[in-house]
Formats: sequence, structure tokens, C-alpha cells
Amino acid sequence: MGRDYTGYTVGEMMSEAVRALKMQESPLLILDEADKLSDQVLYFFITLYNSLEDECGIVLCATQHLEKRIKKGIKLNKKGYAEIWSRLGRKCVALSGVSAADITAICEANGISDLTDIDDIIADSDSDLRRVKRRVHAVSRKRQLKTA
Repeated sequence: MGRDYTGYTVGEMMSEAVRALKMQESPLLILDEADKLSDQVLYFFITLYNSLEDECGIVLCATQHLEKRIKKGIKLNKKGYAEIWSRLGRKCVALSGVSAADITAICEANGISDLTDIDDIIADSDSDLRRVKRRVHAVSRKRQLKTA
């Protein structure tokens, strides 16, 4: 969040982060790789949600594993899981993968306009942006070596 919280306890740090978010106009908190969070951190999501409800949007980004984990936790009556599911509106939204048009736009934004190169990158990507990134860098390096 661009703030220095050196010397703060975790509680103080979170209080400051919540305060800073509440001061923003239309803040959005994005928690990426939420499926990798420990149970303790997921429980903290409840507190964070309660503190920011109606004042800050919160997005948990994760693989489909998070939804399965939460539903399993509910089924096993694990502490906090029903509350987490409630805070998520009892629904997860699956996003579509990366499209050929998305990959084409990435290639073009990185100076790759040759349609053969773009088609090769799309074919190799498996809709994985990390693969796209590696291939874009490889094609760019290859092109630089040819012009050097």
C-alpha cells in the first residue's frame, strides 16, 4: 500500500491499513493467491471484511481450489468456514481464461507484430500468461539478435 509500517505489530499494521483504505475514494483490496492462505489468515479475512464492509471492495483471487476448500470446510464444520463463505456471498465467480485476442494485444504492446510469431505464442501459451511472457521475451531477444 506504499506505506512504511516498520516497528508496528501485526494488529497495528492492519488497523493502519484499514484506516488508510477507509480514507480512499472507492478503494479496492485485491488479495491474490488466496487459495494459498493458511486457515489463520483466512479467518482474518472475516475481520478484515467486517472492518471494511460497505467502504471497500475486496476481491479474493484464487484457483478453483479455494472454493472446494471452503465448501469442504463447511461440510466438515470447520471453524470460520461458513462465515468466510457468507462474506463471499456464498458464490465464487469463475473468470474466463486468457483469449487469443488478449495474447495478441500483449504481443503487440511488446512490439511483436509478425502474425506467425503471434500465432506460435498463442499455440504454445495454453492460456497461461507466464508462458506468454516467456515466449514474448524469447521472440523479442531473437529479433534483437537478428538486428545486432
